[in-house]
Amino acid sequence: MAVDVSNPSSPIIRSTHDYSLPSSYGWSLAVNGNKAVVGIVGATNELSIIDISNVNSPVERGSVGTQNGVTDIRISPDGNYAYYITTQWPGYLNVANISDVANPVIVTNIPLNMAGASCLGLQGSELFVATSSLYVFDITNPGVPTLKRNFAITGIRSISAPNDTVNHTGYIYLADGNGGLVTLREQDIQSPDIYITDPIFGTAWTSSASTTELGGGTDDNVGVTAITWVNDRGGSGSVSAPFDSWYVTGIKLYPGTNNITATAFDAAGNSGSDILSIFYHTTNQNQTITFPAIASHTFGDAPIALDAAASSGLPVTFSVVSGPATLTSSNVLTLNGAGTVTVQASQPGNSSYNPAPSTNVSFTVALANQAITFAPIPTKAPTDAPFALTATTSSGLPVYFSVLSGPVGINSSNYVILQGAGTVSILAWQPGNSNYNAAATVQQSFTVSQIPQTIAFGALSQQRSVDAPFPIYASASSGLPVSFSVLSGPAQLSGNVLTLTGAGTVTVRASQTGSSVFAPAANVDQSLTVLPPSNTVGSPQYNVSGFNLTFYGTVGSNYLFQASSNLVNWTSLQSFTCTNSIMNFRDASATGMARRFYQIKPQ
Repeated sequence: MAVDVSNPSSPIIRSTHDYSLPSSYGWSLAVNGNKAVVGIVGATNELSIIDISNVNSPVERGSVGTQNGVTDIRISPDGNYAYYITTQWPGYLNVANISDVANPVIVTNIPLNMAGASCLGLQGSELFVATSSLYVFDITNPGVPTLKRNFAITGIRSISAPNDTVNHTGYIYLADGNGGLVTLREQDIQSPDIYITDPIFGTAWTSSASTTELGGGTDDNVGVTAITWVNDRGGSGSVSAPFDSWYVTGIKLYPGTNNITATAFDAAGNSGSDILSIFYHTTNQNQTITFPAIASHTFGDAPIALDAAASSGLPVTFSVVSGPATLTSSNVLTLNGAGTVTVQASQPGNSSYNPAPSTNVSFTVALANQAITFAPIPTKAPTDAPFALTATTSSGLPVYFSVLSGPVGINSSNYVILQGAGTVSILAWQPGNSNYNAAATVQQSFTVSQIPQTIAFGALSQQRSVDAPFPIYASASSGLPVSFSVLSGPAQLSGNVLTLTGAGTVTVRASQTGSSVFAPAANVDQSLTVLPPSNTVGSPQYNVSGFNLTFYGTVGSNYLFQASSNLVNWTSLQSFTCTNSIMNFRDASATGMARRFYQIKPQ
């Protein structure tokens, strides 16, 4: 219901707004500007937002449900938040965001104590909540109330926190359960107001004198106790009472702009300030720059903080005239390479000082050193796959490789291709550039070991001296060709074909001398016996005990050994079967140097 009380003796009802909510009624209300927030209690518990921009026709814009019935409401000074309490036990301070009237949202619930909350009060940026105590919240940030303090006052039924500034600011009035009125004097949190009116009521003033006066007034809820002034160019002081209309003289000014701040304090330590900028105009003065020399540096050194001073005290600016360097806004010089760097210091002057002659300082930035890290390379075998060479420089520049010696090659991708066995030496190098010296070369050596090999050379069979030439065979585990040589005995070799030149023992050697991949194989020797032709008698020998001879026959054939003194009558001495061995015979009756004839006949 909206009631017009412009004529207190005759109030008029301008409008009403009824809710079609069963078993519910409005219990609490708060108004700020064109917003009215109504607390609905009963079967439906909610906050309802009413647009009262047209007081004769209020419009319901939105609502948000509450867990319990709303018993009291206050709206933040900016009109965007509603603070409310409900019938809930224990008590809570609830905060709803009502900036969007069509979609209000509950943003927080702050627990108080076991007693239920009874009422609310609002004064400036402070919110008061009554339970079994009085809670004081700071709502400078409206959406986040902050508890500042509380008072132990029981049975509070109502709070009045006047907002007029005539007599009641800082006072809180409470109706308590003991039938009395409690008046609280809040802590002074109001800052004094101070304003400068002399030499001008404003923010800026131009003076041709080297000193100035300063004056003005103050205002505070409890009274100002002290006033100070300070010039940002130098100088400060205190102002003597009275403080409500204050005045001070003889404040020194410096050429250029002087920002003078006057600050008032009250007994609680609160303070307020006002600033006047006074420009002291004088005939321009000359100024010079002192810019110390900069020592030589090496590329990679830490950034350099530049420092120079103007005789005027005005700030000096820097710029890079030439050379590999950049300058930050904080006058820090970063070296980007080697060479000569020239930095200029400038001061453009102001209304009091002429521009200073620019000063240049040059210094050299030497090339930085760099080092190569090249790890040892393990032993390899000739059949190993190509492998990549890796090395790094402290500068981050690429490393190059060269083969000093050994059976390898390096492709464009820095892969080592093994070409045989031996000792390999590889050189890593980096030639440097415009910022780095050439790195000291690093050499790594490694071994490519030959692969062992063996020769398979089987036994040679017994032969006859009249046998045809025949080939002999052997193989190496490497697959390399095997060569042969006759170490001893009646034989000759042509390649691997053995030609027998007589009877006896022939020893043949098989050799493989190795290659760039394979080590020489151990020599393998094989021997064979070469017998005379079949049916050959040999080695006749006479001694006092008889006559000896040997016979070479056909292996497996049967023979008869006979003797005769006249070539007519033959005496059989022995029958035998020929074996691979030489047959030895002895005629013990051949004595006295008598003539004897012998024959061996096949049987």
